[in-house]
Amino acid sequence: MSQDGVTAGLPGWFRDQISMIDELDDPLEPYINYLNECQNSNVLIQLLEDVTRKFKDDQLYSNDIRYLKLWLHYIKFSNSPRKIFLYLHKKQIGSKLTLFYESFAKYLESEGEIIHADELYQMAISNNSRPINRLLKSYTLFKNRHQQLNERSHLFSEPTQTAHIFVKNPDLEYPVRKLITNSNKKDELFNFNLDLIYRNGEEFCFEEILAISYNLYDYSENNPQKNKENQNPACRQHKIQDKLGSPIVPLENRQVRHDLLQNKTPNNAIAISSSPEQSPASSPFVENVDSSMEDQEPLTQPLIEKITLNPMSPDFHSELLKKLNPPLSHYSRISIYPESLNKLSVLTSIFKADKSKMVLGNKNTMFQFGEKIYCITKLLGEGGYATVFLAESDLGELVAIKVQNPVSLWEFYVFKTIENRLASLNPYDKLVKSFVLCQSFQVYQDETYLIMDYLNQDTLLEVINVYRSLGKSGVDEQLVLFLTIELLTCIEFLHDIGIIHGDLKPDNCMVRFEKIADTKWSEFYDATGNNGWCKKGITLIDFGRSIDMTLFPNKGENINFLCNWKVDEQDCPEMRNGEPWTYQADYFGLASIVHFLLFGKAITLHKDENGNYRINESFKRYWQVDLWNEFFFDLLNSTKVGTGVLPNNDILSKNKIKMCHWLTHHSQGLKKSISDLELIYRERSKKVFRR
Repeated sequence: MSQDGVTAGLPGWFRDQISMIDELDDPLEPYINYLNECQNSNVLIQLLEDVTRKFKDDQLYSNDIRYLKLWLHYIKFSNSPRKIFLYLHKKQIGSKLTLFYESFAKYLESEGEIIHADELYQMAISNNSRPINRLLKSYTLFKNRHQQLNERSHLFSEPTQTAHIFVKNPDLEYPVRKLITNSNKKDELFNFNLDLIYRNGEEFCFEEILAISYNLYDYSENNPQKNKENQNPACRQHKIQDKLGSPIVPLENRQVRHDLLQNKTPNNAIAISSSPEQSPASSPFVENVDSSMEDQEPLTQPLIEKITLNPMSPDFHSELLKKLNPPLSHYSRISIYPESLNKLSVLTSIFKADKSKMVLGNKNTMFQFGEKIYCITKLLGEGGYATVFLAESDLGELVAIKVQNPVSLWEFYVFKTIENRLASLNPYDKLVKSFVLCQSFQVYQDETYLIMDYLNQDTLLEVINVYRSLGKSGVDEQLVLFLTIELLTCIEFLHDIGIIHGDLKPDNCMVRFEKIADTKWSEFYDATGNNGWCKKGITLIDFGRSIDMTLFPNKGENINFLCNWKVDEQDCPEMRNGEPWTYQADYFGLASIVHFLLFGKAITLHKDENGNYRINESFKRYWQVDLWNEFFFDLLNSTKVGTGVLPNNDILSKNKIKMCHWLTHHSQGLKKSISDLELIYRERSKKVFRR
C-alpha cells in the first residue's frame, strides 16, 4: 500500500511529520507516537505494514528495540509467524536483541519444536544478545520445562542420506562439480552435481532430490511399469496394507510429497543452501525465505502462497493414511481380510425391486464379522459413494452398515479421530452423543463394511416434511433456535479439534430425542443440558467428505481446497465459483440447514451493494430478526467477520450465546413441540419394522 493510502485520514500532526521524515533525527519516532494511541485495527495493520517495510534495510534500526517491537506486533496479525521470524533473521533485524530470540523460541515451543527452540537459545547466547542476564534466565526456565532435551525427539528426524548438490566438502561420496566437455565449445564447469539431477534416464528437480534424501519420494509415481503393476488384482492386498502401515513423519518437519504440491515448493520446504555455513536441517532456520518478502503484501493478504489440494482425491487420502503413527491397521475395532467379498452388487439386487421392504431369511443377507453374525434386513439409503443398510445382530442389536466399493478407509479414520478427541470429555457430556459412533470396520480387498450405531429417529429433512404435512411452510421458530444451538455446538467442537465435516445438509443431521420421564424433564429450556435437556439434541452422521486439518502444518493455515466433483446448491459459493475454500464449507452448510428449517426451502443468495452475501428470503416480522440477520451474515461472509482468519469459532460461539440467552427466557412451548415430534417418530418406527 502506498504511503498516501496509509496516512489518508490520519491526524494532521502525524501527516506533517511523515511528509518531512527525511529531515528528522529519529524517523521512527512519529510512527511510535501515533501507533501507541491508534485504536482502529485496520489503520494499525496498514501502518505496521508501512513502517516495518520502510526501515527494513536501515542499519540504524536493525537492533533498535522499538523497531523490533513493531515487527513483533505485526506478527500478531499474521497467519504465518514463522515466515516473518525467518525474514527478520535473514535481514539481521533483532540479531543482537534477546527479545527476538525469546519471541521466536516461544513460537517454536508452542509448535512443539523443542529442539529447534533450544538451538535458538544457544545461538542467542553465542551472539551475546542483550540483555544477556534475562536471556540466561529465560533459557534456564525453558530447560526446566523440557528436561528431555538430551534425547532428540522423533519429531525432528534427520535425513537418511545427504543431498550433495551444493555442499562444498571434498570428502563427499558424490563429486560436487561437474565438467561438461563440448567438442566445438569451451568446456563448462558446473558448481553443482548434475548426476543427482539426471539419473536413471529421469530428470529430478531440487525439491524431488530433497524428498529422495529424506526417503519421501515415491519413484512409482512417474514409473509407467510400476503404475501398471499396481493395477494387478494380485497386488491389492499389498496396496491396502501399504495404506495402513507406514509410520508418519509430521508434515511440519518434512518435505511434502511432490505430487500433492502440484509442482509447487511448499511453504515449509527445507532450504538447500549453497553456503557451507548454513545451518543444517535440524536448525530452526530451515525454511526457504525468498526475496519476495521485499515486496510483501498487506497483512490482509496471506504473506506466503497457499497450497491448493483436492481433499476428496483417493490418492490424497491414501498419502495421509499410510503415514499415520500408529498405522491405521493398529487402531481398535478394525479387521482386515486377505480375500474379496463381492457382496454389494448382490445386496443391491435383492433390495432393488422394493427399496422399502424388509428382507428376512435370505442367506445372501447374512454376514459373520468376527464373533458376531449380522442379518441385513432393509436398505436405508444410497449415495454416490456408499450404500447404507439396516442390520440386526445375533444378539438382537440393530446397527447401520455402510458398504463401499471400491475400498475406502478414510471415514473410519475420521470416526476414530473424533472418538479419540471426545474421550477427553465427561462421558455424560451431551457432545458424546452428538456424533454417530463406529462399532467396527471390516476391510476386504474389494469392499469395506462400516458398522455404526443405528439411530431410529429421523433426519432434519424429515422434520421439515412433518411440518409440511401439518400445512406449515417451515418449522416453529423456537424449535429451529433449539436445533441451531445444537448444530452450533457440534460444529464448534469439530472445528476446535481441526475437523471440517464437509457435507453438512439436513439429511446428514439426525434428531436425537431420547426417552426421559416427564417429571425429570423441565418445561423450560436449560442451555447447560441439566433438567433433562441433555437427552434432547441432534447427531451428525456421514463423515465421508470430512477433512482433518491437524494432519497439515500449523493446522492447515496455508492450505486451501478445490473440489473436482459436481457441485450444486448445497455447496458453498466458493465451491460453485471454483474458488479456494476450507471452513466455509461448514459455515455455509450450517446456514443452509437453518434456512431449510425456517423457510422449508433451499437457500438462495444475492450480493448486496458492499459485496456481502445475503439470503433472498424475508424474515417474518414476529421472528427474532436481529438474531437471524447476524447469524446468516456471519456464516455467509465468514472471511469478513472479525479477523477473517478461519476457523473462526468466535462466529459460532457468539451466535450460540445470543440464541441461548433468548431461548432460556422464551422457551414456553418448546417442550411440547419436541414431544409432538417424538410421538410421530414412534409411529413411524413401528412402520419401518412392520414385516
